Amino acid sequence: MDDADLDLAVEGTAQGAFGSTGQRCTATSRVILHRKIADQFIEKLVARVQKIKVGDGAEADINMGPAVDKAQYETDLCYIELAKKEGCRVLTGGGALTAGKLAKGYFVEPTVFDGVKPGMTLAQEEVFGPVLAVMRAGDFDEAIKIANDVRFGLTSSIYTATPIS
Repeated sequence: MDDADLDLAVEGTAQGAFGSTGQRCTATSRVILHRKIADQFIEKLVARVQKIKVGDGAEADINMGPAVDKAQYETDLCYIELAKKEGCRVLTGGGALTAGKLAKGYFVEPTVFDGVKPGMTLAQEEVFGPVLAVMRAGDFDEAIKIANDVRFGLTSSIYTATPIS
């Protein structure tokens, strides 16, 4: 919401979306932002995501590992391409990582899309990969409507300083 601690919200979003390479049922796959703070949040989020070090999780200072297998790797890349075709805008990431040591694994860039609309595939389906969809809402009620407009039972978090009743 527009009164949220943005630094806390950005960190929670980045950890939720890219921890475990986004390959868990409770991974953050969508972030719904109040329009008043969306641009500022996105700027901070992109800067945070660009600091994620991808590689072999057994190595020091690595923050995100590979897709679990070739099928999931290909699924991640298919969702990324589909989002691009549907008109979503890549803010960071958007492809495979294949240079150096990463050529021998199933590594996908931590990816953030903007311009995602509620009916688009990224808003409606779970990728189970390092892909985050950014959407905007004008107020709390609109955000809740967007959050609940999916066929899956999803987890959610609300960052706000206002008590919610």
